[in-house]
Amino acid sequence: MPCSPGSARLGCSPVNGPSSSGLPAAAPRSSARCSTRQVDPLHDLAGRLADAGCDVDLSGNDWLHPGQFPDRDGVAEPSERPAGQATAQTPTAPSAPSDAAEETPRVAAQRSTHDTDARQVLVTIEAKTGAHFTHLITVSTPITYAIKQVQAQIASQANNGLNLSGTGFGGDPPCADRDRRCYTFRASVNPQIRPEPFIRFVDLHGNLYYQFRDHTQRFPADTDWPQALTAIDEWLRTGPRT
Repeated sequence: MPCSPGSARLGCSPVNGPSSSGLPAAAPRSSARCSTRQVDPLHDLAGRLADAGCDVDLSGNDWLHPGQFPDRDGVAEPSERPAGQATAQTPTAPSAPSDAAEETPRVAAQRSTHDTDARQVLVTIEAKTGAHFTHLITVSTPITYAIKQVQAQIASQANNGLNLSGTGFGGDPPCADRDRRCYTFRASVNPQIRPEPFIRFVDLHGNLYYQFRDHTQRFPADTDWPQALTAIDEWLRTGPRT
């Protein structure tokens, strides 16, 4: 995945064709700041390129080396100019009317890709007695698929349905090897119940997902834990609504 040092330019959209001056009119651009130490900005850049319609190759780990970018924290973004400096006006072609019939398949395909990627997240729980905790929950993802805001709760079956409770501990710092990144949560569980992990995470496109009993489902951003658990449990018991 090509990325120029320091501030990467996301300008992969096709050019709009010749302008009135005979020169190609460049497609709109935005900038992304790459870190010299952190990997997450590279995942964010890859997600933004994919959202822009670029063919992004995330195979291998060669692109996950932030040290290849020089430290340019003191360099101004391309949009920053000294006060009073004039901005050249670039002729633009008239925008074509939007076509909802063409937009819908593209959005649907993008949504399907994001949902498929989210199913790479794996969740396990094991009894592992330690200081004040009884179980260890592990959430793992491929090293090339980054997630954020990872949280865990415990679901358990009761006479009136499913109950939710917290783990009793905050999540441990994530760890990673060459292939996967892991997020662990210690949990103090009542020995009278059979605990099942219920996970919430956000992908780098800002999509909110919940996972329960190996079923991963996207939800609106304002969906809370009980609402998501009820919806997934109903789907697992009855199938999708027709």
